[in-house]
Amino acid sequence: MTVTHTFSTTATPSIVRVPVGFRVGPIAASGEVLLTIKDVAAACKLSETAVRRAIADGELPAIKLRSRMRITQPDFTAWITSQRQTPARPEAWSRPVKRGRSSAPVGTFRTLAQAEAAREQMR
Repeated sequence: MTVTHTFSTTATPSIVRVPVGFRVGPIAASGEVLLTIKDVAAACKLSETAVRRAIADGELPAIKLRSRMRITQPDFTAWITSQRQTPARPEAWSRPVKRGRSSAPVGTFRTLAQAEAAREQMR
């Protein structure tokens, strides 16, 4: 859930919603709120250098106005959404099925040592 501030200006008759914590910056001609690099860095808990690097790498679209970089709210939201990753959990670390007593996950040192000991006893 995102808490937002709602406001409108004479320049933009439509209502604009901005997440709490953002300073309300200038408004583009299209009615979009423009965020500074500092705003984006604070919202993401990143350094300003990391945000500038994302802009330089082409990950985060930005607008340059009189040598000042600005990011539109939709571009910021799209960037955050594009960075989402699904958790990768290898099967070896999944919980084992308990049968009687607990056993360690497949592929751990304990199971490998037990398998080696069982092979040695069979010889």
